[in-house]
Amino acid sequence: MTGKSFTEVYKEMEELLSDGKSPPRPPVGKSDTDCWTGRCKAIGISNFSIKTTTELLESGTKVFPCLNQVEIHPYYPNDALIEWSKSKGIHCQAYRLVVHPSLR
Repeated sequence: MTGKSFTEVYKEMEELLSDGKSPPRPPVGKSDTDCWTGRCKAIGISNFSIKTTTELLESGTKVFPCLNQVEIHPYYPNDALIEWSKSKGIHCQAYRLVVHPSLR
């Protein structure tokens, strides 16, 4: 048995956003309930690099991920990923804040 690729799983998550008839995001003047299934309102990714995110975006996804949860802290700022993500409209979130006890 082979597993699904991350692009296949992402496309299945897109189906949770739309009822299949409406666009994934509500058109102007329509409420969320007019278009969304109610099972989720956005899709995020975790630990995706620039290369992996690019592969996802080029796979024909209908919905851009809203968030990439990655390791970001003073010793690993990951500036290139943050800037690239900003240019694509994807927010980055640090999943773990590392604070030395002397800095509290």
